[in-house]
Amino acid sequence: VIARHQSGQCEAAKIWQFNETIGFSLLDYFQDLRPDRRSGRAAVTLNGTVDERVPPGLRGLGRDPIFGADGDLAFNWWFDGGRGAARIVVDGGNVTCEDCPW
Repeated sequence: VIARHQSGQCEAAKIWQFNETIGFSLLDYFQDLRPDRRSGRAAVTLNGTVDERVPPGLRGLGRDPIFGADGDLAFNWWFDGGRGAARIVVDGGNVTCEDCPW
């Protein structure tokens, strides 16, 4: 489950089922990196979300890389020739955000 909260209230949530259901922790997935950054990427779910609650009018939905995208979870995603990375991504998303505050 990944949930988004604002002022102590849950605004949105998505639930995925992991491909491997026994014996793997998040640590197992996240420590699986080689210094050359070419290994470790793993698609860890299949067939998208099992359940989700994402209101259509959710503020910032178009810029949200989790709740504004559909698809499976993947871990250790390197991009831009290895100059950038994300630990958790939704593989159906592509967020470019020139006007984002970060």
